[in-house]
Amino acid sequence: RLPKFLEGDLLRTVSTLPGIVQVTDLSGRFSVRGGSPQENLTLIDEIPLYNPYHLGGIFSVFDLSALSRYEFFRGAYEAQYGNALSSLLYAEIKPGNSEKINLETTLSFISFRLLNEGPLFKGNYLIFLRRTYFDKYISLINRDFEFPYHFFDILSSYQIEASSSLRFKFSYITSRDLFYQKKDEILLKWGNDGFSFRTFYIQRKNFHEINLFFSSFFSYFK
Repeated sequence: RLPKFLEGDLLRTVSTLPGIVQVTDLSGRFSVRGGSPQENLTLIDEIPLYNPYHLGGIFSVFDLSALSRYEFFRGAYEAQYGNALSSLLYAEIKPGNSEKINLETTLSFISFRLLNEGPLFKGNYLIFLRRTYFDKYISLINRDFEFPYHFFDILSSYQIEASSSLRFKFSYITSRDLFYQKKDEILLKWGNDGFSFRTFYIQRKNFHEINLFFSSFFSYFK
């Protein structure tokens, strides 16, 4: 069973490993062998996430139902990840079902999830959506009170098998935290956006991989 605070979380699982300490009891941010949390590199399909957390670190943008694999390195990772002084967390989005269309919905204590996957043209896709619903739920119970915060994530991938030796994969991720107080007209939002295009090619005994990516983090206050 995964460690969790209301929901299972990949980064909370990592924080239970030897040599790793959570920054606070509630937060999923962690320190590796005394390093700063900012020294940990987080990648999903080669897209670096500068802030892979929601609500100040209580939740992360990772949902295990949308991931095919993940690896965590406390050291001895490849030189291309040399900017990570403490650790490297690498995850991959599922390529999607190549045989049939599948639709799954899940309702947890704090969020609603939707996962859609299946074949599309000459490839296969996966789209995962997650959104917290406290702001909607509480307003139904008490119309005089509006819960001012929610967050959502979108993870998606599209993979094309051009041949037995050539494969392409497109990935997109976005995450948002929004705080809106209608009474004082205060709006605060922040989040990640990322896109990657990856080419995998096998030539005899050699494996070639070409990665192009874009990643950004923003915050806005009004």
